[in-house]
Amino acid sequence: MMKKICLIGCNGGIGSAICDSLKENGYYIIGVDKHKTQLCCEINEFYNVDLNASDQILDVCQSIKSKVELWGIVFSAGVYPIKKFDDYSIDLWDEVMNVNLKSCFLITQELSPQISNGGRIIFISSGASYLGSHDIGYSVSKCGLQGLTKGLAKHFGQRVLVNTISPGVIETKMSDRMDKDRKKATLESSLLKRAGKPNELTSAVIFLLDENNSYKTGATIDINGGLYSR
Repeated sequence: MMKKICLIGCNGGIGSAICDSLKENGYYIIGVDKHKTQLCCEINEFYNVDLNASDQILDVCQSIKSKVELWGIVFSAGVYPIKKFDDYSIDLWDEVMNVNLKSCFLITQELSPQISNGGRIIFISSGASYLGSHDIGYSVSKCGLQGLTKGLAKHFGQRVLVNTISPGVIETKMSDRMDKDRKKATLESSLLKRAGKPNELTSAVIFLLDENNSYKTGATIDINGGLYSR
Protein backbone atom coordinates (compact mmCIF):
# COMPACT_ATOMS: atom_id res chain seq x y z
CA MET A 1 0.00 0.00 0.00
CA MET A 2 1.27 3.47 -0.89
CA LYS A 3 2.28 5.55 2.10
CA LYS A 4 0.25 8.79 2.28
CA ILE A 5 1.98 12.13 2.72
CA CYS A 6 0.20 15.43 3.32
CA LEU A 7 2.31 18.11 1.63
CA ILE A 8 1.52 21.65 2.76
CA GLY A 9 2.58 24.20 0.15
CA CYS A 10 2.72 21.77 -2.75
CA ASN A 11 2.85 24.52 -5.42
CA GLY A 12 5.84 26.51 -4.15
CA GLY A 13 9.29 26.36 -5.67
CA ILE A 14 10.52 23.93 -3.04
CA GLY A 15 7.11 22.32 -2.55
CA SER A 16 6.72 21.38 -6.21
CA ALA A 17 10.19 19.78 -6.22
CA ILE A 18 9.24 17.80 -3.11
CA CYS A 19 6.00 16.82 -4.83
CA ASP A 20 7.89 15.45 -7.85
CA SER A 21 10.28 13.52 -5.63
CA LEU A 22 7.43 12.02 -3.58
CA LYS A 23 5.79 10.83 -6.80
CA GLU A 24 9.05 9.31 -8.04
CA ASN A 25 9.40 7.41 -4.75
CA GLY A 26 5.89 5.98 -4.83
CA TYR A 27 4.14 8.07 -2.17
CA TYR A 28 0.44 8.96 -2.25
CA ILE A 29 0.31 12.76 -2.13
CA ILE A 30 -2.35 14.86 -0.48
CA GLY A 31 -1.49 18.39 -1.56
CA VAL A 32 -2.57 21.56 0.25
CA ASP A 33 -2.05 25.05 -1.17
CA LYS A 34 -3.70 28.42 -1.62
CA HIS A 35 -3.82 28.16 -5.42
CA LYS A 36 -4.63 25.25 -7.73
CA THR A 37 -2.26 24.71 -10.65
CA GLN A 38 -1.67 21.98 -13.23
CA LEU A 39 0.57 20.26 -10.69
CA CYS A 40 -2.44 19.79 -8.41
CA CYS A 41 -4.20 17.80 -11.12
CA GLU A 42 -1.29 15.36 -11.20
CA ILE A 43 -1.33 14.41 -7.52
CA ASN A 44 -3.71 12.08 -5.72
CA GLU A 45 -5.73 14.65 -3.76
CA PHE A 46 -5.68 18.43 -3.52
CA TYR A 47 -7.23 20.91 -1.08
CA ASN A 48 -7.41 24.69 -1.42
CA VAL A 49 -6.70 26.57 1.79
CA ASP A 50 -5.51 30.01 2.86
CA LEU A 51 -3.08 29.33 5.69
CA ASN A 52 -3.80 32.79 7.06
CA ALA A 53 -7.36 31.65 7.86
CA SER A 54 -7.67 29.25 10.82
CA ASP A 55 -11.25 28.31 9.94
CA GLN A 56 -10.20 27.16 6.47
CA ILE A 57 -7.35 25.14 7.95
CA LEU A 58 -9.67 23.38 10.38
CA ASP A 59 -12.21 22.62 7.64
CA VAL A 60 -9.59 21.08 5.38
CA CYS A 61 -8.08 19.06 8.22
CA GLN A 62 -11.53 17.70 9.03
CA SER A 63 -11.91 16.53 5.43
CA ILE A 64 -8.48 14.91 5.37
CA LYS A 65 -8.68 13.12 8.69
CA SER A 66 -12.11 11.69 7.92
CA LYS A 67 -10.65 9.65 5.06
CA VAL A 68 -7.01 8.71 5.46
CA GLU A 69 -4.23 7.34 7.60
CA LEU A 70 -1.02 9.28 7.05
CA TRP A 71 2.60 8.25 7.07
CA GLY A 72 3.73 11.85 7.34
CA ILE A 73 3.20 15.58 6.98
CA VAL A 74 5.66 17.83 5.15
CA PHE A 75 5.34 21.59 5.68
CA SER A 76 6.78 23.61 2.81
CA ALA A 77 4.50 26.68 2.73
CA GLY A 78 5.63 30.15 3.72
CA VAL A 79 5.44 33.87 3.04
CA TYR A 80 8.42 36.21 2.81
CA PRO A 81 7.27 39.84 2.57
CA ILE A 82 10.80 41.34 2.45
CA LYS A 83 9.76 44.32 4.54
CA LYS A 84 11.94 46.48 6.76
CA PHE A 85 11.25 46.45 10.48
CA ASP A 86 9.81 50.00 10.47
CA ASP A 87 7.41 49.07 7.66
CA TYR A 88 5.92 46.02 9.40
CA SER A 89 2.27 46.50 10.25
CA ILE A 90 0.47 44.45 12.88
CA ASP A 91 -1.65 42.86 10.15
CA LEU A 92 1.43 41.82 8.18
CA TRP A 93 3.12 40.47 11.32
CA ASP A 94 0.02 38.40 12.07
CA GLU A 95 -0.15 37.06 8.50
CA VAL A 96 3.50 35.96 8.52
CA MET A 97 3.12 34.27 11.90
CA ASN A 98 -0.16 32.63 10.85
CA VAL A 99 1.14 31.21 7.59
CA ASN A 100 4.70 30.31 8.59
CA LEU A 101 4.15 29.09 12.15
CA LYS A 102 0.60 28.98 13.52
CA SER A 103 -0.66 26.90 10.58
CA CYS A 104 2.03 24.30 11.32
CA PHE A 105 0.85 24.07 14.92
CA LEU A 106 -2.83 23.81 13.95
CA ILE A 107 -2.36 21.25 11.20
CA THR A 108 -0.10 19.11 13.37
CA GLN A 109 -2.58 19.24 16.23
CA GLU A 110 -5.45 18.25 13.93
CA LEU A 111 -3.77 15.62 11.75
CA SER A 112 -1.16 14.01 14.01
CA PRO A 113 -3.69 11.46 15.37
CA GLN A 114 -3.95 10.20 11.77
CA ILE A 115 -0.21 9.56 11.52
CA SER A 116 0.81 5.91 11.75
CA ASN A 117 3.09 4.80 14.58
CA GLY A 118 6.62 5.54 13.48
CA GLY A 119 5.44 8.19 11.01
CA ARG A 120 7.09 11.52 10.25
CA ILE A 121 6.65 15.27 10.44
CA ILE A 122 9.03 17.51 8.48
CA PHE A 123 9.22 21.30 8.57
CA ILE A 124 11.03 23.36 5.92
CA SER A 125 12.57 26.24 7.86
CA SER A 126 15.25 28.67 6.66
CA GLY A 127 18.81 29.73 7.33
CA ALA A 128 17.21 32.97 8.52
CA SER A 129 16.24 31.08 11.67
CA TYR A 130 19.95 30.88 12.53
CA LEU A 131 21.48 33.93 10.86
CA GLY A 132 18.56 36.29 11.24
CA SER A 133 16.99 38.30 8.42
CA HIS A 134 16.29 41.91 7.52
CA ASP A 135 12.68 40.70 7.30
CA ILE A 136 12.14 40.37 11.03
CA GLY A 137 8.79 38.56 10.85
CA TYR A 138 10.16 35.91 8.50
CA SER A 139 13.19 35.34 10.71
CA VAL A 140 11.09 35.03 13.89
CA SER A 141 8.54 32.70 12.32
CA LYS A 142 11.17 30.38 10.88
CA CYS A 143 13.05 30.36 14.18
CA GLY A 144 9.77 29.32 15.80
CA LEU A 145 9.74 26.19 13.65
CA GLN A 146 12.96 25.06 15.34
CA GLY A 147 11.27 25.32 18.74
CA LEU A 148 8.16 23.59 17.40
CA THR A 149 10.31 20.75 16.07
CA LYS A 150 12.07 20.19 19.38
CA GLY A 151 8.88 20.46 21.43
CA LEU A 152 6.91 18.09 19.19
CA ALA A 153 9.78 15.59 19.13
CA LYS A 154 9.61 15.46 22.92
CA HIS A 155 5.81 15.25 22.84
CA PHE A 156 5.58 12.37 20.35
CA GLY A 157 8.65 10.44 21.46
CA GLN A 158 8.77 7.07 19.70
CA ARG A 159 5.40 7.45 17.97
CA VAL A 160 6.28 10.15 15.40
CA LEU A 161 9.72 11.42 14.38
CA VAL A 162 9.86 15.22 13.93
CA ASN A 163 12.66 17.03 12.10
CA THR A 164 13.43 20.25 10.24
CA ILE A 165 15.27 21.02 7.01
CA SER A 166 16.88 24.46 6.99
CA PRO A 167 17.78 25.67 3.47
CA GLY A 168 20.07 28.50 2.50
CA VAL A 169 19.32 30.61 -0.58
CA ILE A 170 17.38 28.45 -3.05
CA GLU A 171 16.49 29.37 -6.64
CA THR A 172 12.76 30.09 -6.34
CA LYS A 173 10.39 32.95 -7.10
CA MET A 174 10.66 33.85 -3.41
CA SER A 175 14.44 34.31 -3.47
CA ASP A 176 14.23 36.15 -6.81
CA ARG A 177 12.57 38.98 -4.89
CA MET A 178 15.59 39.50 -2.63
CA ASP A 179 17.69 42.63 -2.99
CA LYS A 180 20.20 41.70 -5.70
CA ASP A 181 23.26 43.14 -3.96
CA ARG A 182 22.37 41.52 -0.65
CA LYS A 183 21.69 38.19 -2.35
CA LYS A 184 25.02 38.36 -4.20
CA ALA A 185 26.89 39.14 -0.99
CA THR A 186 25.16 36.28 0.82
CA LEU A 187 26.09 33.79 -1.89
CA GLU A 188 29.68 35.06 -2.03
CA SER A 189 30.00 34.42 1.70
CA SER A 190 28.99 30.77 1.25
CA LEU A 191 31.51 28.02 0.50
CA LEU A 192 29.86 26.90 -2.75
CA LYS A 193 29.33 30.49 -4.02
CA ARG A 194 25.91 29.77 -5.54
CA ALA A 195 22.25 29.37 -4.79
CA GLY A 196 20.85 25.89 -4.35
CA LYS A 197 18.23 24.30 -6.58
CA PRO A 198 14.92 23.07 -5.12
CA ASN A 199 15.70 19.47 -6.09
CA GLU A 200 18.87 19.64 -3.96
CA LEU A 201 16.61 19.55 -0.89
CA THR A 202 14.41 16.66 -1.87
CA SER A 203 16.82 13.84 -1.05
CA ALA A 204 16.79 15.03 2.57
CA VAL A 205 12.97 14.87 2.62
CA ILE A 206 13.01 11.34 1.22
CA PHE A 207 15.69 10.36 3.75
CA LEU A 208 13.64 11.67 6.67
CA LEU A 209 10.52 9.85 5.43
CA ASP A 210 12.30 6.54 4.87
CA GLU A 211 11.37 3.77 7.31
CA ASN A 212 15.05 2.85 7.61
CA ASN A 213 15.79 6.31 9.00
CA SER A 214 14.46 5.45 12.43
CA TYR A 215 16.87 7.15 14.84
CA LYS A 216 16.65 10.84 13.99
CA THR A 217 14.19 13.18 15.70
CA GLY A 218 14.20 16.71 17.08
CA ALA A 219 17.00 17.60 14.65
CA THR A 220 17.71 20.16 11.93
CA ILE A 221 19.44 19.36 8.65
CA ASP A 222 21.19 22.40 7.16
CA ILE A 223 21.36 22.47 3.33
CA ASN A 224 22.95 25.80 2.57
CA GLY A 225 26.05 25.44 0.39
CA GLY A 226 28.26 26.20 3.38
CA LEU A 227 26.60 29.54 4.17
CA TYR A 228 27.12 28.67 7.83
CA SER A 229 27.98 25.62 9.92
CA ARG A 230 26.94 24.61 13.43
